[in-house]
Amino acid sequence: MVCLSYGEHGESPGAWKQPAMTLDRVKEIRRADAEAAGQVLGATMHFLDQGDYPLPDTQDLVLQLADLMRELQPGVILTQLQGRSVQLRPSAGRRPGRCGLAWVAQAAGAPVRRIR
Repeated sequence: MVCLSYGEHGESPGAWKQPAMTLDRVKEIRRADAEAAGQVLGATMHFLDQGDYPLPDTQDLVLQLADLMRELQPGVILTQLQGRSVQLRPSAGRRPGRCGLAWVAQAAGAPVRRIR
């Protein structure tokens, strides 16, 4: 299982209400939660810590994902809901964009099929 972000901003409002909370502590809490969920699912976790709201729009991230897909050769890739995409933080000189995981999978040589 690959986690691009710890969800440290948008998915962690309860953690931020705790006294003296720090970004690093929120990430620790979120990582522990994800690792516990991965253990229940029998999944090996991979954390890329790419920030939260928005994700970076960089070739480096695409290459990291493509390398992981080639290495792990997943049978199934689950991502956001159909019709939704991830908001990206623009890299230098680029406008903000949206990214679907399908094109990353295709770049890694993985077959892509939509399930409705």
